[in-house]
Amino acid sequence: MKLASALLLLCLSATCAFARRLSGFLSGLPSRQRDGARQATVLEAIQKGSKVLILKPESYFYGFTGDVVVVDKNPFYPYGVTVKFPSMQYKGLNTFNFKLDELQEVAPPAPKKKKKKAAVNPAAEPAEPAASS
Repeated sequence: MKLASALLLLCLSATCAFARRLSGFLSGLPSRQRDGARQATVLEAIQKGSKVLILKPESYFYGFTGDVVVVDKNPFYPYGVTVKFPSMQYKGLNTFNFKLDELQEVAPPAPKKKKKKAAVNPAAEPAEPAASS
């Protein structure tokens, strides 16, 4: 009887510990409203073409700067920013995806150059040949 009660107590304590750990994990997740608002402000800061510094210590490119190629606007995709680097990693890759909080913008994107429209000069156009009779 003592063995059965000890076994039952052991099983209950193990499940309670797991339930506490799981509830702590779930409560640590950000809510959709807070996460969406934070994503919107950071997405405005990091744009396609801007130079960013990598803050992720586990990354091969930690401390390097790279160019942002793509910014995914979906707030539920965690690694939404694709960064391209001038040098390659040991695997031969030079593009990686990062979270928004793993990047720091160093320089904003360069302004787009406007194309100049060619001015039409009527005097420069060739005259139509006169009809010969």
